[in-house]
Amino acid sequence: MKKYSLITLLIVSLLLLLSVNKDMSDIKYVKGTHIMKRQYAPVVNVSGEFDYTDKTDILLGFPLFIKDVYIKENTYVTKGQALFSVDRAKMASMLSEDSTEELAGFFEISDLSNFEAPMTTFKQEDIINIPDVVYSPDNGIVETLNIFPGSISLPDQKLVSISHTDEIVAKFSLSQLDYGKINIGDKVEIKPVAFSYKKYTGTISDNNTLIKKQNSLTGSKTVIEVSATIDNTDKYVCDGLGINGVVYCGPSKRINTLNYDFVYQDGKEQFVYILYNGKAKKRKINTGIETDTYTQILTEFSPDTIFLSGDLKEGDRIVIVG
Repeated sequence: MKKYSLITLLIVSLLLLLSVNKDMSDIKYVKGTHIMKRQYAPVVNVSGEFDYTDKTDILLGFPLFIKDVYIKENTYVTKGQALFSVDRAKMASMLSEDSTEELAGFFEISDLSNFEAPMTTFKQEDIINIPDVVYSPDNGIVETLNIFPGSISLPDQKLVSISHTDEIVAKFSLSQLDYGKINIGDKVEIKPVAFSYKKYTGTISDNNTLIKKQNSLTGSKTVIEVSATIDNTDKYVCDGLGINGVVYCGPSKRINTLNYDFVYQDGKEQFVYILYNGKAKKRKINTGIETDTYTQILTEFSPDTIFLSGDLKEGDRIVIVG
């Protein structure tokens, strides 16, 4: 009798052990977190360059063949002083013959097409309207000189820049949509492209706002150029240095957020898994602001709600391990 009781006990113990093992295999080990409140301010990413606050750029709407250049960079010029001369005879020669092969030595293919297009509509009689010599319209320092004797300029290319001040600002070209998001007085963080370890702060100003057409190989678009004063200039801040920046364009506010690891998507529906009575429960959510690492949670949850991240389905038994 004792023998059969012992066998029965062993069978019951084995069944209990199998049941426990089965129960353990149903458990999912996942990460858990709570809603995190973060301070958020809307931003616009921008790019541009450092530039003098007051300067004159000399550019013409047609190509030019440069004959002689009478100035140098970083020298002072006066109003009416000769800057450079134009080789009108060379232009007339180019109009009367196939110039593609010769021009190919000066330009990239994309620039060559930009040059040849206006030349096809340019007539011999138009050459008479081109000045023999271009003179300085103002007093100032020659900060940029993009021509040399024998060079050819593209239409609307910046040939000479003459600055009238030593104050430098950050200039950004914005789309019309992004321009509508920013306001005078918004704060800016600026990093030079060549010196990304450097960081400057500034403020969007109301000076030098300019609407202009920006050309590219895919066409042209209207952009709005805005300026920002710089708070902490140093020796790296110089005219023409390319920059990237972030404009903080709205009041800061605290929002409820979750990292993307805890947010799921099924078609167009977004949802989360929360811990409910030791199991995973699926909850549909609405989201708002999105960044690179987190999204705003608009759906209301209690502060002690635990959100789950892992290979889950509704009803899974949960053990949180991180």
